Amino acid sequence: MEKRGQSIIENFILLTLVLGLTLPLLFYASEKAGKSFRLNQAEDSMKDAAITANAISSLGRGNLNVVAISVPTGIKDSYSQENSLVYVFEDGTEVKAELEQEIIGSMPKKSGIQNLRVLSLGDGKVKIGNGPYIYTLGPTCAVYPLIGADRGAIVGTDFDADATLYVNGLPTPYDYGVTNPELILFSYGEGKYPGLTNGTWYYFQVKNPDGQFSNTVDNSVFFEGCSL
Repeated sequence: MEKRGQSIIENFILLTLVLGLTLPLLFYASEKAGKSFRLNQAEDSMKDAAITANAISSLGRGNLNVVAISVPTGIKDSYSQENSLVYVFEDGTEVKAELEQEIIGSMPKKSGIQNLRVLSLGDGKVKIGNGPYIYTLGPTCAVYPLIGADRGAIVGTDFDADATLYVNGLPTPYDYGVTNPELILFSYGEGKYPGLTNGTWYYFQVKNPDGQFSNTVDNSVFFEGCSL
């Protein structure tokens, strides 16, 4: 009876040692497999975005397509740089995809199936996501003093009805209105945007309520006359 009890204890100790050695290995292997799956998932998502971007870019400005992508868990950040899309995981690992076009915007970070808008901007540029984008601002040059009836126009895409117009990094205190998702009208108004003889530069951006900023376009105001 004593030998049987001793054998049970020895077997229990042996099992504990075996589990103590194998469980960390199994956990490590599981974590590594999970990370590999998430990396592949990120690569596949960006590949789908790239294929869609190539397809609509060849059709010219204004062409739009929506592609369903699967975003992995553990994404900390995403951004674009020239013709590259980049996902950054929480552990600092980066996954990058090179496209044929210059990329504006970024991939979604929320995990799960996401509908990604891909819009051709023309001139070899493609916009990823729902962020605002400015094509042109007019007039590009104005002469001070300005008349109250003078208006400027910002032409772009994906302007939210409650978008905010920024000038030189701050929300403008002057009148403007989002006419539609592709047009913002703003008033120069007398003295609102004063100019100098050599010109005063103003830098315009549009910010949507979700926090996304557009690209920056500039405008100059001169005291005597435009000399761009």
